[in-house]
Amino acid sequence: DKEKLDLSINQINQSDKINDKEVIFGLYEPDETKINLNFWTIIDQGTYDRFIKNISLRNNKSFVALTEKILFTKTNLAGFKDNGTEHLKHIAKWLIMTQDMDLIDKVVYQNKVINSNSELIKFLFLHYLSKGKTEKACEYVNLKNISAQSIELDKFKIFCLVHKKKINQALSQLELIKETGSPDNFFIEKINFLVGISENKGGVNFD
Repeated sequence: DKEKLDLSINQINQSDKINDKEVIFGLYEPDETKINLNFWTIIDQGTYDRFIKNISLRNNKSFVALTEKILFTKTNLAGFKDNGTEHLKHIAKWLIMTQDMDLIDKVVYQNKVINSNSELIKFLFLHYLSKGKTEKACEYVNLKNISAQSIELDKFKIFCLVHKKKINQALSQLELIKETGSPDNFFIEKINFLVGISENKGGVNFD
């Protein structure tokens, strides 16, 4: 029955879940790579751990290309005991390590489930911001799942609201994280200056 499922990208984009409560993650069709949909759940933990260790150590082109096919063949995350949470963390670390931005774009936009990884969203935001691509950087902050919470992501969101001149929303968010988190004074001073509340530019932070 599972062989008859429509696993096209368009179908995946419509919903993270398919029949039988499957949660499909990936880019490539199992028929194309010859890797079973439940590949990860049928290998033993020791083999899995060795694979994860190896992909973090090797970076030659042929190995990276092979790893990409293995990691991003569509797989059923529901087969993992934790629904693939740890598996997705390893994948996010690998993506950050390789810094293949075209691949990351495909993975993020076609697999909403990985947008819960705060480290990956942080990497994407800072990467595109450093390139002067502020609009694209802010797109990734907006893509993050609600479970991807961190004080840094909250600060990125406020920055993006200021960038889009949504000042009231930015200030509301700033007040909210003042109550629930601990944004640094450097950030607060800069936001207050950018929105015109203060004429003081604040101090310098070389970090």
